[in-house]
Amino acid sequence: MTKQKTKAFLMIGLIYLLIFQDWLQTKILFFRYFDELLALSFVPIFLFFLWKNKDRDWKDFIKENRAKFLIGICLFLLCILGLLANILFSYQPLFSALVDAFTFLKFYLVYFLFSMFLSQDFLERNRSSILLSIQIVTAFLFACVVASYLFPVFSTGSRFGIKTITIFYTHYTYLASVSIFLISLFLLLEKKFFSIYIFLNLCMLCSTLRFKSLAAACIILFLLGYIKFKRKRMDLLKLAVLGGLSILLVFSQIQVYFHGVKRSAREALLEESIHVANDHFPLGAGFATFGSHYSTKPYSPLYKKYGIWYINGLKENDTGYVSDSFWPIILGQIGYIGLILYGIIVLLLYSEVQKTKNKYLYAAKIIVFLYLIISSTSESAFFNPLAIPFAIILGVQPKEKAY
Repeated sequence: MTKQKTKAFLMIGLIYLLIFQDWLQTKILFFRYFDELLALSFVPIFLFFLWKNKDRDWKDFIKENRAKFLIGICLFLLCILGLLANILFSYQPLFSALVDAFTFLKFYLVYFLFSMFLSQDFLERNRSSILLSIQIVTAFLFACVVASYLFPVFSTGSRFGIKTITIFYTHYTYLASVSIFLISLFLLLEKKFFSIYIFLNLCMLCSTLRFKSLAAACIILFLLGYIKFKRKRMDLLKLAVLGGLSILLVFSQIQVYFHGVKRSAREALLEESIHVANDHFPLGAGFATFGSHYSTKPYSPLYKKYGIWYINGLKENDTGYVSDSFWPIILGQIGYIGLILYGIIVLLLYSEVQKTKNKYLYAAKIIVFLYLIISSTSESAFFNPLAIPFAIILGVQPKEKAY
C-alpha cells in the first residue's frame, strides 16, 4: 500500500468513526473518548512540527496564520480567567476544572490539527475512494431512515402526527449533525451544489423534525442557491438577516423553551448565568461550575445557590439538560470578559471562512459554521463531541482557485 493510499484509508476510517461514534460508544468504552484523544494528538504533533521546522522563518508563517494565532491567544486568556476563578472561589475540585477547560479547547485543537495537515489537494487526489465511502454510508443511513418509517426496527418519536427519526443514534441531534457533515463532504468531493446525495442528507436532516434541523435545511438550500447563482460570499449583514429569518422559523419553539408554563432548564440557565456573572464579576465562577457537563462531576453548589436545583434536567440525580445550552456556560463560568473573548474567537473563525476562494470549500465551511451558531442556542455547540467533524471541515486548507 502506497503512502498516499494509506493516508486515504486513514481519512476514510476517521470519517466512519466520527459518523458512527455515538453508536460505537454505547458498545465499546474506548469510543467515548475518541474525540478527546483526537484533540490531544495535536500536542505531540505540533511539538514535532516545531522541532522539524526549527530553522524556518516564523514571521511569514505567523502572518499567514494571523487569525489562528489570535484564536490561540484568546483561548489562552479564557483558560487563565477560568482557572483564576476556580482558585479564587473554589466551587469545584481543580481536576474537574482542568477537564472542563480541556473541553473548552477540544474543538480548536482539532481545528488547528487539521489546519496543519488536511488540504483540498489531498481530498482531490483521493476523491474517488473517499467519495465512494461517503456515498455508501449515505445510502445506508437513508435506508435506515426509510426502514424507520415502514417497520418498527428503530425507536421513533412523534411530532405533528409524523414520526421523528433517530435510527440507531441516541438523540435526534446526532443524525442531524452527521447529515450536515456529509453534506459538507459532498460539496468538497462532488463539486456540485445540488446532487442526489446532498438531497438524501437533507431528507435525513428533516426527518428528525426538530425546529433547529428544519431551519438548518432551509438555510442550507438558500446558501447553496445563493453561492451557486450569485457567486458571492455571505457578509455579516446578510448573515444577520438570515439569522433573523431563522429565528422567525423557530420562534414558536423558542417561546416553549423560555416562556413555557413551567420554567425550563434552558430558561433557568440563561437567566441565572447573568446573575452568576454579575456576582462573580469580572471573572465568572470558573470551569465546571455552571451549565457544562463537568459541572455535575461533582454536582456544582451553584445550582442550589441560585435556586435551580429542582428543575427537570438540572437536579442532582437528573442532569440530562445541564449542558443543553452554550452561551450561558460561557457567561456563567468565564464572565463578561470571557463572553467578549469568545465572541472575538467566533468572529475570527468567520474571517477565516470568508478568506476561502474556492466556492465549494466556502459553501462547506459556511454551512458548518452557521450550523454551529444555530446549535449554540439549544446545545453545547462548540463543546459538544458532535462539533469535532465540523472542526475538521473548517480546518481544510484551500487549493487556491479564483472564486
